[in-house]
Amino acid sequence: MNKSSFFPKIASRCETCHGAGVLPGRCREDELLPCPTCKGKGVIDHKKSKKHVEERPCDNPNCKGGVVQRVEIVDGREVLSEKTCPVCDGYGVIYRETIETTIEHEKCPDCEGRAVLTAGEMRRRKLEGFCPECHGTGFKLEEKPAKRITLFSVCAVVYPVVTIVGMAFSFMLKGVKAALFSKKKTPAVPLDDESLYD
Repeated sequence: MNKSSFFPKIASRCETCHGAGVLPGRCREDELLPCPTCKGKGVIDHKKSKKHVEERPCDNPNCKGGVVQRVEIVDGREVLSEKTCPVCDGYGVIYRETIETTIEHEKCPDCEGRAVLTAGEMRRRKLEGFCPECHGTGFKLEEKPAKRITLFSVCAVVYPVVTIVGMAFSFMLKGVKAALFSKKKTPAVPLDDESLYD
């Protein structure tokens, strides 16, 4: 289980789109915002696929030029028969096609590789898109680290105090118990008769 799941997350307004969920939304004219076309990367990824056709000899060991020879017994005699190879269909070679995919990076045409645009430029070009920070919700779920620090600091202060108080109370109980059960009677001292008249 994730440790942060023990602490509640608070939904706060997105600082990038100011709670609108879209860009430019409610942003100021001179405020820099991530480009909606390239998502603030400055480049656009394009996938390109290339097909390669490879010619290889037939994998069938009995194939000779696309023909498979077999010896059959017909009327007690050996007859050599030829059939088309089922692997290469009589071509003698096998064509295998492979597809190679590459990713090419192209500079974003809207932000020209800067990855950011001002809100005024986006409004003039009529560019609009979901905010990449809040994914169009206008709010961000985040866990305040101050709460975790406060909780740990309270535990660090309260635990030693409770421990010391408990130990003091335990020692006090032991002292009272020792005083009650270990008290001995002192013997009476006889007085001389003469000391009564002194």
